[in-house]
This record gives sequence, C-alpha cells and structure tokens, in this order.
Amino acid sequence: MTVNKNIFKAYDVRGIYPDEINTADAYAIGRAFVAHIEASTIAVGRDMRTAAPDIAAAFIEGAITQGANVTDYGMVATDMLYYGVAKDNFDGGAEITASHNPKEYIGIKLVKRDAVPLSIDAGIGVIRDMVASNNIPRPNGAVGTRHSENILNDYIDTGTVRPGPKKRATCHHGSGSLFCLVSTLYSSTGTFFFCLFNL
Repeated sequence: MTVNKNIFKAYDVRGIYPDEINTADAYAIGRAFVAHIEASTIAVGRDMRTAAPDIAAAFIEGAITQGANVTDYGMVATDMLYYGVAKDNFDGGAEITASHNPKEYIGIKLVKRDAVPLSIDAGIGVIRDMVASNNIPRPNGAVGTRHSENILNDYIDTGTVRPGPKKRATCHHGSGSLFCLVSTLYSSTGTFFFCLFNL
C-alpha cells in the first residue's frame, strides 16, 4: 500500500481525512502497532470527530488481525484512555483524535504499557517504516477479539476527578469528548450544570 509518510509526526499520527489519512492507513497502523510493541491486549478510544468511528474501527480490525485482543472504550477523553491502559495493565493503547486541530483532521495517539507515549524516535518511526515498506510481520497466532467497555464511571469513582460542592456550574469543553465526563460528574452531585456547545 502507499501511505503518506508525512502523517507520522513527532508525537502522534495525524492528517486530513481522507486525503492524507484513511481507513486503509489506520488498518495498517493498527497491525504495525501491535507487531511493534508485541501486544496481546490493547485498549482503543476515540474523540467526537465524524471520521473517528471509521478510523477506530479500521485500527481495531488491524490490531485484531495481528492477534491482539482489543477493549473498545468508545468515545472517551485521551486521559481516560491512558488511565485505562495503566489501570488494567494493557500492553498498549490508541486514542483516535486530532486534539486541537480543525475538524477535517484525524489522528492516532499511541502508548505502550503503563501509558508511556510513543514518539517518532520511540516507536512511531518504526511503525511508519513498517507500513510504508509493506513489511508488517505476519501474525504469529490466532485472530484477536474485540469487546466494548464503559470506563467512565470507573474513572470518576477512583477519585481521579473529584466533584465540587453542589452549586451552579458552566463548562466549555471546546466541543470535545470531555463533555461525557463533565456532564456525568456534575449531574451525579445534583449540581445545576450548563454546558456550552454541547454535542
């Protein structure tokens, strides 16, 4: 396959969808990621961008093809994905997001065990070269599995996020996936919660 090498950045994979990064790329990156970190289990989350479900599904399919068992957290904030990877001792994880970039972008943030992030000099460059050269190692065993899991309540219950006293609250989450955390957190405390630009 032909991949645009410029999507492999210093700390993530990112580009305009579908011109620079597409589902075929995501599938190959999923395979290469699992092969590179020798993962048997990974977690995957995504943001609210319209391309995120398709990119996440393709990445997961690649990871499963390579033999990893995938836990799909669905739409979660990036720090929630990192929390889940570390808490449940996954071999790695991926958040499908382009962070602060405009809506036409999509990307993939990659971490290994203990939610240690990959970078161009520590894994992303290797994954880029695997994909670009069509030299992803063949899977060693059986196809992996996928199951969905909701991590939101667990993330809140650990005390990672602490609700404040009952009062009126307004939040601007930048149209980001953090809204799922904030609205649940404040509604559970009886706080009157008004969210700007809710999804």
